[in-house]
Order: sequence, then structure tokens, then C-alpha cells
Amino acid sequence: MGIRENIVSLRNIFQVTQEQLGEIAGVSRGAVSQWEGGFSEPRMGAIQKMADYFGISKSNIIEEDG
Repeated sequence: MGIRENIVSLRNIFQVTQEQLGEIAGVSRGAVSQWEGGFSEPRMGAIQKMADYFGISKSNIIEEDG
């Protein structure tokens, strides 16, 4: 799994919507949709905000086997 799949899994595990994850990461719901669709990837700042919020490491979001 890559970033795209890790973000989808993160949302499912913590039961948050794309809109809620966008608020957490400081981006729009559309940006989250783009990440999940594989059309773009989150910037490091957004990854850090998500990791901090959920109490996980950035590598859980970034790495293949996160």
C-alpha cells in the first residue's frame, strides 16, 4: 500500500469523512479526494498534521507498509 491506500485506511480506521480529514490536515475535502484517487499527494505539512492528530508516525502514512 502507498500513501493513497494508507489515507483510505486511516479514514476507515478512525471513521472520519473526507471533509473531516481535510479539516484535520488543513486542506479541502476535494484535496483529500485527490489524494485518495491517486491524482495528487499530500504535502509534508498535511501529513504531519494528520499524524499528530491521530497519534501515529508520518511513516504510517507515507511508507508502503504503513
